[in-house]
This record gives sequence, structure tokens and C-alpha cells, in this order.
Amino acid sequence: MDMNVERLRVGQGEMANTYLVALPEGGCFIVDFAVEDGNKTQEYCLARFGFLSAVLLTHGHYDHIRGLKGFNPKPPTRVVLHQEEEEFLTNPRLNASYDLFRAPFIVEDPLPFYLCEDEDEIVLGHRDESGFHGTVAKVIHTPFHTQGSVCYYFEEEGVLFSGDTLFRGGIGRYDLPGACPRKMEESLRKLMALPPETKVYPGHGPSSTIGEELRYNPSFLALK
Repeated sequence: MDMNVERLRVGQGEMANTYLVALPEGGCFIVDFAVEDGNKTQEYCLARFGFLSAVLLTHGHYDHIRGLKGFNPKPPTRVVLHQEEEEFLTNPRLNASYDLFRAPFIVEDPLPFYLCEDEDEIVLGHRDESGFHGTVAKVIHTPFHTQGSVCYYFEEEGVLFSGDTLFRGGIGRYDLPGACPRKMEESLRKLMALPPETKVYPGHGPSSTIGEELRYNPSFLALK
């Protein structure tokens, strides 16, 4: 099944990719939130798709969570983040806003966070009295760039949002606060095991496929 993925423009600088994804059952969701004004982005989502089902965060670095500043979703929208990343929301040194961007950042406003774990299944779509129904995202915990980095895998659609774990031709750095380099091999092998036709949407740069990375990514080749 094809997935309608749009990469939003977030201006100049080193901001991450923000992805807006339409749901076949109606509505949409966002992966990572590099946009400066999250409320304006939600207004765009509501006007175009009717509702925003969730914001999926691959990890807690500033360039991936900037849109949470003052974000006040109405109706309330789930913000999904791995439980190991919760402290990143209020610690400018962990989220790298202090050292890398010189703009100390914390999330002060209470938001409906869902703290996920490895292999959780996040159901995106309409909600009724029995729960959510629709497209399913599987959480793949891939620590090393940060302790709580995750990828979101849509098995039926053959799509992976890889955050800063996997890029086209590269991987994320592991020298920032909260990194866990000893977990790198284990995390990369999880992704190497996915079907080669899986489309990869990374946290920075252009898209790829698992097959392309198995052929050309030096970090994958070193583990074969």
C-alpha cells in the first residue's frame, strides 16, 4: 500500500526533516517536529486533512522537537516519544539546544505524551469509544544516537521513519550527551533485517531504501 508522505519545509539551518503523512482512513500524522510553529502546522493539517492523529517523535533532540514549543493541540493530539527520552524535553544539555544551537529549549506546556517502548504498536486513525482504528506504526527501539531513539515501521505500507539512526549513506552521530555507542551494532542489525524494498525516510537528508543501504551504506557493509 502506498503511503502519502510530504516533507515539510522548515526554513534555513540544520533543522531535521518534518514529515506530514496522510492516512487512508482520513486525517494525518506528523513524524518529528522541526517546524518552528507547531500550532500553525496543526491548523494546516486540520484544514487539509480534517484531524491530526498524532505526532511521532524519533528522539528528543531540539531539531526534532522544536515545534512542541507552545504547542496546544485542539482537540488533544498524542505526542509519542520513547520513555528514555522524557528528560530531553526539559534538559537543554540533553536535547542539544544549549551546546549545538545556542538556544536553550524546554517544553513547558503539558502535552498528552505517550511514552512508548520497543515493539509497541501505535494505531493511527479515528478514535471511538473502543479506541483507535486504522494504520499501525510499530516502534523499533534503536539506541545509540540517543538512549531512547526509535524508528517507526509501517509493515503493511513498507515504510520506515528512521530518525537519526539511519541516513542515506550514513548513520547518526554518537558523541552527544545521552548517546549509547555500544548499542549501535544491535540497533543497526534490527534495520538490516527489514525487507530490502522498505522505503526509508530519515531525520535528515533524502529518502532511501533498506536495499540501497545494504548495498552502499558503509555502516551496514561493515556488519555483513
